[in-house]
Amino acid sequence: MRIRDIMSTPSVAVTPGTTLAQAATVMAENGFTTLPVVEPTGRLLGTITEAEVMTAEDPGDFRARGNPDTGVMIRPRARTVAEAMTPCPDRTVTEDSDVSEVARQMIETRVRAVAVAGQDRVVGMVSLRDILRAHFPPLSARP
Repeated sequence: MRIRDIMSTPSVAVTPGTTLAQAATVMAENGFTTLPVVEPTGRLLGTITEAEVMTAEDPGDFRARGNPDTGVMIRPRARTVAEAMTPCPDRTVTEDSDVSEVARQMIETRVRAVAVAGQDRVVGMVSLRDILRAHFPPLSARP
């Protein structure tokens, strides 16, 4: 079985300037746990996961923080995808990749989803959930 048979397409992606709140909304509305982060041309820059959105500092607090007595400033809170994403432009698979091999690599690297790239742009995503569905179809779909 090939990745093209199970990948989610068309790919829903965000750009680095997307706010964390917007990325969270896209994830929730589409049921995705990971989104590719792309340039306007569609070239992959990295990914943003639910965990990265949720563990990023509060995206709604734009106040500078720090200790006025010492002048030490704390890093500003993450507000955009660029500030919270994992850069991984070379962690992709192709539509022709073997599902079993991709699953093995994902498990070994502890990655829950990878981008599917074609002609230097993202064409889809594949998650461990997609792989599970392919190997274990719902009972209602079984003969």
